Amino acid sequence: MLQVHVTLAGPNQIKVSWITSSPSTQSRVDYGTTPGVYDRFGVGNADSYSFLLYKSGYVHNVVLGPLEANTVYFYRCGGNGTEYSFKTPPYETPITFAIAGEFIVRIIHALMLNLIVRNLHWFFV
Repeated sequence: MLQVHVTLAGPNQIKVSWITSSPSTQSRVDYGTTPGVYDRFGVGNADSYSFLLYKSGYVHNVVLGPLEANTVYFYRCGGNGTEYSFKTPPYETPITFAIAGEFIVRIIHALMLNLIVRNLHWFFV
């Protein structure tokens, strides 16, 4: 199991995603509010993709919920394995997200390239 990710999937839901190399791994997440005690579960799906010579692993996605606000949940992916945890947000408080990623880096690179091109004649003096 590789790259386990947890994202908000709604006001009281979390999506758990992970990658495996085997199509036989269950797209199932067992979870609960006590470590090692999984009294709930969610079932999802798995997909893979390919591009030219590349073939991805199997990307599993499972939505869990409804969940209680401001609560720690313990979970494991695929029906067994390592235990992970997450804490749900306090839903009564508005939540604002700011996301920065590769897009910002590309903008900075584009601005730098533009600056270099505008001043290119300086490099050939």
